[in-house]
Amino acid sequence: MARRRRLSEVDFIAQLDRLLTNKAKVSLDSVEPVVIKQYYINGKKDERDTPPRFTKEVTINDVKTGVLEIKAWKTIGLTIQNATMGGLWLIDQCEFEFIEITDCPDFNGPIKLMNSTVKRLVISDSVITGIQLSKNSSVETIVITNSTIEKPADDSLLYTGFYIDSSVVSNLIISDITGEQHICNATLSSSVLRNLTISRSENVGAFTLKKEATLGALSISESAVGGLLVADRSDVQTITIAKESRIDELSLTGAPGLQSLLVEESKIGTITFNNQLLPEGLIRAVEIDTLRFLNNFRKDSVLQINNVIFRTLIFEDFNNLGNLKFSNVDRAVEEQSSIEIRNSDLGKAQFIGCKLDDAVRFEFYNSKLLEIFVAGTIFPGTVTRSPTGTYREYHVLEQQQLALGQLQKVYENNGNTVQALEYQARYLKTIQDELASRLPRWLQTFFSLSARAGAFIGRSVSSLADKLSRQDRLNRKERADFVSLTLNYLSNNFGNSLTRAFWWTITISLLLFSLYGCSIGYKPAAHWWVAENRDDFFHLMSYYPEFLLPTHKSNFIEGPIEHPDMARFVDSLSRIIIAYMLYQFVQAFRKYGRRS
Repeated sequence: MARRRRLSEVDFIAQLDRLLTNKAKVSLDSVEPVVIKQYYINGKKDERDTPPRFTKEVTINDVKTGVLEIKAWKTIGLTIQNATMGGLWLIDQCEFEFIEITDCPDFNGPIKLMNSTVKRLVISDSVITGIQLSKNSSVETIVITNSTIEKPADDSLLYTGFYIDSSVVSNLIISDITGEQHICNATLSSSVLRNLTISRSENVGAFTLKKEATLGALSISESAVGGLLVADRSDVQTITIAKESRIDELSLTGAPGLQSLLVEESKIGTITFNNQLLPEGLIRAVEIDTLRFLNNFRKDSVLQINNVIFRTLIFEDFNNLGNLKFSNVDRAVEEQSSIEIRNSDLGKAQFIGCKLDDAVRFEFYNSKLLEIFVAGTIFPGTVTRSPTGTYREYHVLEQQQLALGQLQKVYENNGNTVQALEYQARYLKTIQDELASRLPRWLQTFFSLSARAGAFIGRSVSSLADKLSRQDRLNRKERADFVSLTLNYLSNNFGNSLTRAFWWTITISLLLFSLYGCSIGYKPAAHWWVAENRDDFFHLMSYYPEFLLPTHKSNFIEGPIEHPDMARFVDSLSRIIIAYMLYQFVQAFRKYGRRS
């Protein structure tokens, strides 16, 4: 078989120009690649303004070109196979039935469409260095499969690797992008993309909507995608993410046209709702690194979050006017998770069966929780300081009082009196800690009654708390409150610990009874094994139960016993102390029968 000769640049242009003037389906190829520096496909430059205007199907095989410009082609189908672009491929004022780029691993490019219409653009098994649609271009369907779209090294050619500017695309389908391939970040600017479908793909970049761009429907399944970022008054109508997809970021700012959101069985890096109106939303069986709510969740919005595992849940400058429901939400086990509520009103948000206990870091600042509904959910009981940012310099104990006081009311309103009492105890303990933080330093050390109190009282308090402890000393009423709270905490944990009340009552009454026995002449025996000493001890202890009665007689121990002044003093003091301890024991005993 005769070997084809290598076409020169002039011969290539001439042959292609002749082929476009007949009505047959044509194919242009060469055994050896043709190198072309620059040309216009419709003839030599400035030689002819009117290109052929009848339907053609042109196939270009095994061609290597430089900068290529196609201008004013009408109703032509173009297939490119195993071709290499040495520079920009500009398509201007053209109407294509289809453009198919297949089997071009070294195609490069980039491709730029201006003022052009394409019914179908297919890129398969190829590597393209950037795609841009601009100046009112229109494409009915773009299909990218088993290919790579890269960002060009020279940003002067394109704004970004995949850019749709002031154009309309009906369908963009991305599928079967393997781990060795990738799709670079894409931007929609002042454009309309009616449907975006991504399936069975890895290494797909983020899609950014800006300058009032509109995305009709987004569907992602079994894919790894950089995310969807909606900003600058842009809009998206429906979002569906399912079947083990991985999304780095889903950020919705405004998006007034969003009608439905469905995210299930996937992993999401960050989801942000910012001033959102959402008639129907469901996030189910998803692992989320950060779930953030900002500004307003608008009236008539509905979002259900079911069976979700999160690491960080944030409400910041947030006002909930819609229906926000958390059900069976759990924290990430392998690392510390956190709930951050700052300058927010959670409205009538619902927390049902959620695991938000003390293993979760709880940051709280000037927010409202009173209207939330909780069932089967325990909120953290300790507010922690934000390690960085605007909210790290505030008095943690003051914010903890605000949070715990509201949570106590929430559980009371929901009928959970037992849990309300637990939060009441923590609330009162926080008041005690706050008062203790304003004592003189030597008294702070003396009254460090627990590890948790010490964490707030000692040198570890913030600079603001140190200023308070130096400048805002306790007045007389606050000192009395501190003594009362401290005694209540020690005796029965503010009415919540029957065990503590029992053992404190027994311990203190035995000490007082021993002191009373010594004051009336009884002395500890040196030899316990002597029968007489044991008999004396058990005889004295037989009066102990009567000693527990604050109304016992002064001579309740029988026999010729003298009652010196010390004995009368100890007996009177014991009546007061034991009466108080018995009252605290009864209070703890009636924990489940009294109202807080």
